[in-house]
Amino acid sequence: MNFLNKNTQFLALLVLLVATDLVFIVVGFFYECSRLELATFCQNFPVYHHYSIASDKSYAELFQYIKAYWMILLFGYLIIIRNKPIYLSWCFLFCYILLDDLAQLHEEIGFKISNQLNLVPALGLRAQDYGELLVSSVVGIFFLCAIGISYRLAQPQEKSVFKKLIVMLFALAVFGIVIDLVHILFDDYKWWDAIFTILEDGGEHIVMSVITCFVYLLVIKTPQLKGDDCDKRIRRSIFIN
Repeated sequence: MNFLNKNTQFLALLVLLVATDLVFIVVGFFYECSRLELATFCQNFPVYHHYSIASDKSYAELFQYIKAYWMILLFGYLIIIRNKPIYLSWCFLFCYILLDDLAQLHEEIGFKISNQLNLVPALGLRAQDYGELLVSSVVGIFFLCAIGISYRLAQPQEKSVFKKLIVMLFALAVFGIVIDLVHILFDDYKWWDAIFTILEDGGEHIVMSVITCFVYLLVIKTPQLKGDDCDKRIRRSIFIN
């Protein structure tokens, strides 16, 4: 793709990812309408959980796993090949996000914590919801501290990248945590349930696509090492002396 400039490559990838996200969002909307029996035009849509945008291991979620995996690879490339260890905290963050999505870590740990601490339902939230919020808060503080330390050590240009990534991470947290909690309060109202499901998970999809494209743009705009340095870096990364 040398005939395309870097910004065009970024936009092309963004269009492809977001266009795919929109397909999953539309299919997810029809699924929710059919599942909750909200509209007659959706009544014949198959209620097959793989069509859901919110169900674990659904087609939409698999696409999210792929994007998280791509970001781990892109950050790994920056760290190992482009000699940018400053992005190590970001790489570990997306490793956690991928593992959390695959294994439902914060749900499982949150459930155990809620039982151990004898948390009680309040304000329309379940005891498990408070456990999950506690887990997400602790993990979030840990990674914010790690990213903050990396930011202090970063060069001015890298600090600019960190600021943009933090804004996108905050947007991801708004959809994944804040709207998720609001969604629980309206879980008994069918239309609001469907709307918040699409808003929460659809928003996460769009933000993840934007972050993936941004990290890809970061990779193609980061200067390459000189030939000898690059060869040494590659040999070191695959443990060849």
